[in-house]
Amino acid sequence: MAMILNIREIYRLIHRVSNRLNMWLNRAKLSLFGIEYGYNCVVHGRLYIKLRSSAKVQIGNNFYFSSGRNINALCANKRGSIYATNGASIKIGNNVGMSSTVIWCHKSVEIGNNVKIGGNCILMDTDAHNINYIYRRNPSTDSPKEIPIIIEDDVLLGMNTI
Repeated sequence: MAMILNIREIYRLIHRVSNRLNMWLNRAKLSLFGIEYGYNCVVHGRLYIKLRSSAKVQIGNNFYFSSGRNINALCANKRGSIYATNGASIKIGNNVGMSSTVIWCHKSVEIGNNVKIGGNCILMDTDAHNINYIYRRNPSTDSPKEIPIIIEDDVLLGMNTI
C-alpha cells in the first residue's frame, strides 16, 4: 500500500512539473505569435495557434486555458486552439477560464471578464460555408456568413457548447 501511495505522489509531482514547464513554453509561444497577455497567464497542455499576419489577439489578467493531456477529465485529451484569419480580432477579458476550447475567428470574438468556458466548447464567428447548397457547389459563390461574437461579463458556457 505504501508503494502505491509513493508512485501516486511521484506521478503527481511529475505532472505538476510538466504543467509548470508547459506554462512557460506556452507563454513564449504566445509572445512569438504577437499575442498580448496580462499577468498570471496559465496555459497547460499543448495549445494549437494559427494566426494570419494581420490578426490580433489580446488576453487579460488571470487567464487559464487547459488543453489536452487529460488535465480536465471532461475534455479527455482534446487539444484547444486559437485560429484567426487576416484582420480578425480576439479580445479576452480578465479572470477567464477555458478547457480545450476552439476559437475560430474570421472577424471578431470578444470575451468579457469573469467568463468560464466549459470543456470542448467551440467559438466560431463564421458558418464556414454558405447555408444554400446551390451556392456551396461553386467556390466563387460559397461565401460564409461572418457575425462577431460578444460574450459579456460573468457568463458560463456549459460543456460542448458551439
